[in-house]
Amino acid sequence: MVCLAIGAGAVAATGHAGDVWAQIVAPAGRGSDHAGAQNAGDENAGGEGAGFETLYLSGKVGTAPVLLSLDKAYGVLSGWSLSPRDGRQALIEGRLAPDGAFTLHGRAPGGEASQTIEAAGTVVGGRWTGTWRTANGPALGVALEESRETLSDLTLGLTCGDTEVDRRYGYTYKTALTLDVKQGAMHKLRIDQSVIDRRSGDEGGCAIGLDDLEPAPDTGAGTGADARAGLLLQTRGSGAEGTSRCTVRLVGVGDYLLVKVGDLSVEGNDCRADYCTSRALWREMLVNRRTRRCGAVR
Repeated sequence: MVCLAIGAGAVAATGHAGDVWAQIVAPAGRGSDHAGAQNAGDENAGGEGAGFETLYLSGKVGTAPVLLSLDKAYGVLSGWSLSPRDGRQALIEGRLAPDGAFTLHGRAPGGEASQTIEAAGTVVGGRWTGTWRTANGPALGVALEESRETLSDLTLGLTCGDTEVDRRYGYTYKTALTLDVKQGAMHKLRIDQSVIDRRSGDEGGCAIGLDDLEPAPDTGAGTGADARAGLLLQTRGSGAEGTSRCTVRLVGVGDYLLVKVGDLSVEGNDCRADYCTSRALWREMLVNRRTRRCGAVR
């Protein structure tokens, strides 16, 4: 299940994240108001014969902004979408054919029938266009671009975090991020994520910092076409074959940064063994570059 727990130090109940997420995704000063598939025939075309990669997409459905993160394995797509305007999120599944034709099917994490999604279209040169329809809604045009930002000129400093209270199951999730990047060079990085079982008092979590990491030589080996996107760090003292035990990647997705710890396309790169307690899992984070607010993707 994917749900988004968000807020700048705010507390939200699971399933009611939209109001808090609006604080993060709203433009500064206002209220809430990858490299992947190419043209058919390209060696990186996102067809059924291509291997594992992650596609980071941003664009619009009609006039509303939308973000997607899709894992692609041999033409099969799975991941999540987020509407920054109202905080709605959906689980996404679909297919991407060798000729660039795509289909997407989505549903809200709670399975509400009113929030199902059907989309279809074509991918040409990293641009996804077609139609997008929600249940009981009109067909809207969709236009998405795959992230190709290297972030070599990124300058951003912030400290942000969020807290989510899951009242149904009795857990509290906390996330904190400290980041300082100047012209693409990382000067500070600290990621802390924790979960507390309020019934038993047990607490676990994950943590990693810049002292654990170094810039990675990004050859793309084993990481799919997303290897060309964003900034990549790896743990110090990587294996002899160059496969790191743990990677941290920052990817530019429109007005946002996606912070991704680990890479499931590389065996053993889940970043848990040395950086998490036994039951904890890493969650992706989204950072609003304009407002400098952030939240965890769950």
